[in-house]
Amino acid sequence: MSALPVIESILSAAAPVTAITGNRIYYSVATQGAQVPYVVIVGTNESDETLLQGAAQYPEAFITTVAYGADFPTVETLGNAIIAALQDSRGTYRGRTATVSRDAGDSFDFVEVDRVHRRITNFRVWWR
Repeated sequence: MSALPVIESILSAAAPVTAITGNRIYYSVATQGAQVPYVVIVGTNESDETLLQGAAQYPEAFITTVAYGADFPTVETLGNAIIAALQDSRGTYRGRTATVSRDAGDSFDFVEVDRVHRRITNFRVWWR
């Protein structure tokens, strides 16, 4: 099990995100030839605190979203929509109860090889 479907579910239901990306929200890597703008969701770490009685059964995941676009204004707007959708989200998504909060880190860059701009944002997800 993973927290990635939680993030994908929230972003796919967020009208400001899908107004920019359509259905182009991917896990780990975009499909070859994907047209910008799109979002890639990357799970960087997941752990479950171990207590004296065993696992706490409330895993914590560190998730990175990467917004890709042809220009800086697009990735800035898309990144803002992602933050608005995910920050302080609480609920049940795809059968998993989850809480999402924003984590440290928000950066922009330009990928010269692909000629795309990116906005990279980090989140924490607690889910069960």
